[in-house]
Amino acid sequence: MLDNPMTQAENTDYEFLEKTQIFENISREGIKKLLECSGAMIREYEKGQVVFREGEKPEYFYLLLKGKLLVTKNYVYGRRIIFFEIHEEEIFGILVRHREEETYWYDAAAVADSRVLMIPWDFLFHFCPCACEYHRSIIKNMISVQADSCVSQMKKLHILSGMTVEAKIAYLMLEEADEEGFVDFKMNREELADFLSVTRPSLSRSLMKMQREGLIWVHKSKARILNLDGLEKVCHK
Repeated sequence: MLDNPMTQAENTDYEFLEKTQIFENISREGIKKLLECSGAMIREYEKGQVVFREGEKPEYFYLLLKGKLLVTKNYVYGRRIIFFEIHEEEIFGILVRHREEETYWYDAAAVADSRVLMIPWDFLFHFCPCACEYHRSIIKNMISVQADSCVSQMKKLHILSGMTVEAKIAYLMLEEADEEGFVDFKMNREELADFLSVTRPSLSRSLMKMQREGLIWVHKSKARILNLDGLEKVCHK
């Protein structure tokens, strides 16, 4: 891992940050002041490296600048559940720390070489002379990020409410499909199975069954809805 203080950040980093939700309506000058004052840093992670582990105390909140991460729960008996993926521009970690002794109850790890911005948690709640005019904006944006996160979590609960593997797949496709019915799961089969909390063989069997029945088309990580009415009926079986 390689750490860089924000004083060594590249212009491309600031160009990227200006487009993110967390820094919405904050000028580049304001972003620089906030991050330099906060003691933020950028850390590079190679594929397979862990950003934080279950049981560790949250000291930062994070923004993914490049790459891809998975947030997972690993059980002692070997089972892994994927809560969600982290993509570029997304904030992750504990977004609301409600008690001092709080720790992570899940892991976050890179599944591709990644570049992560780390901002100390305490900075959000301790205003400083050089950046206080921007604190209001970043806190307002954090509330917006948290609201979006709650919606995302509700969507996953909705997907997992399916009583069968086919129903979970159907719910997921109905949530994620574009206007033409295409879905890019952005996960391999093992990751998708862990996300849906099912076994990989069960997932593969169900996908092939739904394809044979003419409900969906599947190829690797991509799929398409072929029979919308039929797929909706699967959700209620």
